[in-house]
Amino acid sequence: MPTYPLGEIPLTGYLRRWARDRGGRAAIIYYGTEVSYAELDESSDRLAGVLLASGLQAGDRGAVALPNCPQRFIAFYAILKSGCVYVPVNPGYKPQELLHILTDSGARMLVTFSAARQLIDAVSDGSAVGRMIIADLGDYLPATPELPLPAMLSHVGRSEPSAFQCGASAIPWADALRAQRVSGGTQPGELDRLAALNYTGGTTGLPKGCRHSQRNMIYAGACARSVGVISGADAVSLVFVPLCWIAGEDYGLIAPILTGTTCVVLARWDADAALAAISRYGVTTMLGTVDHYVEMLHRPPAAGERLGTLRAPLAMSFVTRLNEQIRCQWSERAGGLSIVREAGYGMTETHALDTFTTGLQDGDTDIRSEPVFCGLPVPGTQLKIVDFGSGALAPLGGAGGLAIRSPSVCDGYWGHPAESAAVLQDGWLHTGDIAMLDTSGYLHFLGRRKEMLKVGGASVFPAEVESLVCRHPAVTGCGVIGMSDPRKGEIPVAFVELRESWAASLTEAEFTTWCRANMASYKVPLVRFVDQLPLTPTGKVWKEALRRLLYR
Repeated sequence: MPTYPLGEIPLTGYLRRWARDRGGRAAIIYYGTEVSYAELDESSDRLAGVLLASGLQAGDRGAVALPNCPQRFIAFYAILKSGCVYVPVNPGYKPQELLHILTDSGARMLVTFSAARQLIDAVSDGSAVGRMIIADLGDYLPATPELPLPAMLSHVGRSEPSAFQCGASAIPWADALRAQRVSGGTQPGELDRLAALNYTGGTTGLPKGCRHSQRNMIYAGACARSVGVISGADAVSLVFVPLCWIAGEDYGLIAPILTGTTCVVLARWDADAALAAISRYGVTTMLGTVDHYVEMLHRPPAAGERLGTLRAPLAMSFVTRLNEQIRCQWSERAGGLSIVREAGYGMTETHALDTFTTGLQDGDTDIRSEPVFCGLPVPGTQLKIVDFGSGALAPLGGAGGLAIRSPSVCDGYWGHPAESAAVLQDGWLHTGDIAMLDTSGYLHFLGRRKEMLKVGGASVFPAEVESLVCRHPAVTGCGVIGMSDPRKGEIPVAFVELRESWAASLTEAEFTTWCRANMASYKVPLVRFVDQLPLTPTGKVWKEALRRLLYR
């Protein structure tokens, strides 16, 4: 099992303890503004008091639709302290997407920001939300920012939540933080009580809320510590992936606070700001897509650049796949001890941290392995591969359904008992993913069960074809889906996004010839070049949109 710095106590207990023992240390750095542990603890106490004074009770749902900012941290801990249930919402959602989350969860409170006028108007059009707290994105910006600001922050004012009439049900953020401080002790059962509804991506239907507890949260944070993602008392995390994502929640809201370390927060991705933050604050770990690292590599080194502190650069191969060239280029730029590695396997239902790849980079065996290498299970997590029909264990090296058992698995979907029973069986979460455990115990991801193709009777896994296609130097990203074929049953179709320097010189026919030379004949896809791959809100290739392109 992973080790917990202060034992298995609620995450809110960690915040209170660090506020007492190291209150002056920065919990958050936001473009130069430091929010100490003492300030985070006190501000979240005050906001918790506002929630309770507004009539919310333990178990009521409180939604938060904010970009990455200190207010998101404060709202997260305030909701947990009040005994309410945290419902993260992507602030980029359109009104109907927001309304689905609010109505499905039954949220009674929404914390959002003054510029989100569309979202605020939507709340009054059919949700059960009776109270809103309106933050302003300028409130925590320093007078002279230490990092480049994104466009969304370059023109914001400060303390202007009344830029329009919010209505009597809205409370300005500044007023909320002047409320009486409420600081209760740990309540019986708090660790295992419902604490969050983390909504799935909704790529195969409307999103469902995964029921998570604080025990799920602290296990995920402790695993990040145990496998060397956040190691040492002086660790500094850089977080720019959205905090509304489960990965952002793990690496921003949870793991740094559980370890009592510092989190540098960017409102959104910006390569120049990320490079400056690593150098200025001595960042030791960050999580980004492979594309983020590629974009940083395309920036010329700034005077005084220091990237060598970044010992745990974690990557997610959503569009561009991690390869030897990118890894080598990053290590040459940042120093030989800064080795980009895959973050591992995870999903919203399991709190996104199920395997790790730390220490498995010798000889680039992790990224040379086929199909998609996910590493070893984190301490305390069990994996098994089963036959989809009989449920029998698959042999090592055999493909089957991936099932997971761990302290971070959700206890079901909010309001969806049938779907919950279908995936949760005898303590195991049946993920719906096809995977394989090799003879060394390493997990390999093959794809979603619904995506597996039967080509002339042979099984073809889109993830494997995507991995092979991305080995061509011209490719920046690829998404593979199936198409009906009268002779073979199905054939794979690869939608390929090319680097700009290759777009005019490489034809689909030439690329198909390369595929025939580099993969078995039954895996060779029909190739379609696209200017840009469609992405889901979480940055993955959107397969449903590819199907619409296929039949357009």
